[in-house]
Amino acid sequence: MNARNDRVAKTKPENTETSTADGETMSVIALVPAHNEEEQISDTLDGLLAQTMPLDQILVILDNCTDGTEEIVAGYSQRFPVVQYISSVNNPHKKAGALNQALPRCEGFTYILDTDADAILSPHFTERAVREMDQDPRIGALSAREGIKDYPDATLKERLVYRVVRYQRYLWDTFRMENPADAVVMVGPGAMLRTEAIIAIDGWRNDSITEDNALSLDLREAGWRTVLGRTCYVWSDSPLDLRPLWQQRVRWGRGTEDYAKRGWSRATWKGKALAWYQWALLAWVATIIPFEITYRAYFTPMWLLPLAVIYADRLWRLRFFPTFKALDLLLASPLCELAMFAAWQSAIIAGAMQRMRKIERKW
Repeated sequence: MNARNDRVAKTKPENTETSTADGETMSVIALVPAHNEEEQISDTLDGLLAQTMPLDQILVILDNCTDGTEEIVAGYSQRFPVVQYISSVNNPHKKAGALNQALPRCEGFTYILDTDADAILSPHFTERAVREMDQDPRIGALSAREGIKDYPDATLKERLVYRVVRYQRYLWDTFRMENPADAVVMVGPGAMLRTEAIIAIDGWRNDSITEDNALSLDLREAGWRTVLGRTCYVWSDSPLDLRPLWQQRVRWGRGTEDYAKRGWSRATWKGKALAWYQWALLAWVATIIPFEITYRAYFTPMWLLPLAVIYADRLWRLRFFPTFKALDLLLASPLCELAMFAAWQSAIIAGAMQRMRKIERKW
């Protein structure tokens, strides 16, 4: 760790002041909520310290930690004064609560870099994000393009799960790249936020189980633009065991609650329309299978034409993946696609049942 930190320190220029387009000095604070991240927090901090546009402050919020995270962060703080840390106080609201407790420390900074303690930002993230946001003061937030870390020591089972998760993550990224000027969700692992905008909407919603989705909606409803950083990347962690992966998907599925609580508007119609489209597609699949079995004599291959169109679309999108794997050809097939889609809809249903039973996650 020490040798790596020495290399990071040598890459930091002495002059950290940056000016906006109108000549005013701007500054960036990174907020890093951390709950028991002793295995990954070092890589996250190294990535922040290696930014080509140095951060003015890196604030780690120790949130109900019971492992060695605090000791590791304290070591970084001693070596790099830009790294500071605080502990959350009586916080039952997880990442949103930790961020809200740190929000008063952000006053005076132009931008807030919101990142997870298990994510690694690309070295040019801050520089490129600030440059784009500085060009348009209406941009309230810029989202990273999200990839997934490599796991060279994974078992065969974990590698198979990794391939599926990787395919899903990159496929979703191709959809976002279709209209980067209007991104619906600012992903939690990496987003640059305009401090003025975050303060104007009173920070993050403590009552949302997907704080990044709720924040994006709040910004959009308040009239701020939310965009995708086309050259801003973050590499995040992902569960490789099925049980924690399912729990993560259920939590993401509950993100639809943020849309269910709001009416149709310019800010919400995309998310709501996508949800209805997904349910309609599931209903079509559920209808066509028994129809094919029951009325085989009247079945026509034309019913399968939409599947062929979807497969052709997925093959075309593979060209935009950062890296290509032969297994992607299989995962893009209609059968695999429908299986993954059914699993996602099942997670949404499980999340809805949790909501009805008023089940909330606790540390």
